[in-house]
Amino acid sequence: MTGVKKGDVFGLGDKVYLEKSHHINENTVEKTMVQWQGERRSPRKGEWYISGAIPVAYLAPNDFSTPYLIGVLVKARFTTTVSCRRNDDKQTMAD
Repeated sequence: MTGVKKGDVFGLGDKVYLEKSHHINENTVEKTMVQWQGERRSPRKGEWYISGAIPVAYLAPNDFSTPYLIGVLVKARFTTTVSCRRNDDKQTMAD
């Protein structure tokens, strides 16, 4: 997988494990995701592995013989920051 770095997080592909996002406050959301910690090998039954053209995480139903990126389940927090600035320009926003 091109561009994947140690520490990247991925959504869950197994629908049985999907859970709704939990809003901490108006700007922060917590989600269960899988984080890659740099390991690439054949997953064993019950381990999370990352796969796909648009990478997502799956729980291995049995031992695999093909190597994948191995991940761990984490709670990821996402915070939205909104900043505003005054537009002193004479141009309109559409220009």
